[in-house]
Amino acid sequence: METDFKDISTKVEVVKVGMRHTKDGHIFSMAINPHDTPAELMRDPVGQRYLAVLVRLNDQDEPVSSKENEDGKKAVALAGTLCHDASFQEWLAATGEIDDMSEAAASVWLRKRLKVTSRKDLKVDDQARRRLDDVRAEFIEYRRHHL
Repeated sequence: METDFKDISTKVEVVKVGMRHTKDGHIFSMAINPHDTPAELMRDPVGQRYLAVLVRLNDQDEPVSSKENEDGKKAVALAGTLCHDASFQEWLAATGEIDDMSEAAASVWLRKRLKVTSRKDLKVDDQARRRLDDVRAEFIEYRRHHL
């Protein structure tokens, strides 16, 4: 049976007020307005574990994505676009990287080159995103000289 977190979660706004590092990990200090502090949170013992989902808010209290999250989403989209692009497939075939000019072959090659198992890995792997930028630059350079 799947848990519906909406039914069992507590929503509260917090403000990051500090951070330090210990042998156990990073310790984040968050402030909650006393009027918003859930009573059950106050009653829970020290050491109680929680699943936390944090969403950054702008000055208008609207959810905003982090730059890293946006960069990750753009990289996933770029990888998909490149593999779908016939001229990218042609470049890979012309340089001997793939034998079969297809989106599937380009995708397999790109995942190996980026050292990821899925395009989704680009959301969190900044080194793979840099490798993707390098591939894109090589492709653009090739196109400049072969158009």
